[in-house]
Amino acid sequence: MMMTRSRAPRSAGGFSLIELMLVVTIVGILSSIASIAWQRYVKRARTSEAAGHLQKMWVGAMSYYETDHAGPTGAMLDRQFPFDPAVQWEPICCPKACDGSSPVYATPVWRALNFNISDRHLYRPIYYGGFPLPKKNLWMEARGDLDCDNTESIFTRKATVTSNGDVQGYATPAIVNETE
Repeated sequence: MMMTRSRAPRSAGGFSLIELMLVVTIVGILSSIASIAWQRYVKRARTSEAAGHLQKMWVGAMSYYETDHAGPTGAMLDRQFPFDPAVQWEPICCPKACDGSSPVYATPVWRALNFNISDRHLYRPIYYGGFPLPKKNLWMEARGDLDCDNTESIFTRKATVTSNGDVQGYATPAIVNETE
C-alpha cells in the first residue's frame, strides 16, 4: 500500500506586488486624463460669463439705439449707439477675479447701456460703441486671461446699421483663444 502525503491547504494569498503596481499605474493614468478634461470643462464653463457680458451690452446698446433722444436744444437726434471716444474699462484681473461694481461703470456710456457687474468676474467687458461712426457701427468685446499667461480669450460682437436703419449683426460672438 502506498501512502500519499496530503499537503496542507494553501492559504489564500493577496495580490502580488506586480498586480498592485499595475492597478496603481492604471488609476494614475485615468486620473490624469480626468484632471485634464476637468480643467478644460471648467475653462469652457467660465467662457459663458463672457457671452453673458456681451449679451447684456448688446441689449443695452439696442435699447439705446431704438430710444428717441433730444439734444441740448430740444431737437430730436438721429438714432445712434452710445459713444464716447474716451470710454473706460477695467484693467485685466490677474491673478484673481475682478471685483464687482467698478467705478468704471458709473461713466455716461456704461450708464447709457444700463450696464454694471455686481459680482466678481473673470472677463472684463470693453465697449467701443459706435466706433468709428456712432450712427452706423457697434463694437464690443469681453476679454479675459484665465490662467494669467498673458494670452487673452477675446469674445467680439459687432453690428452695422443698414441703409434702411435696421441693425445687422451676428447673434453669436467671434471668439479668439476660447480656452486660451
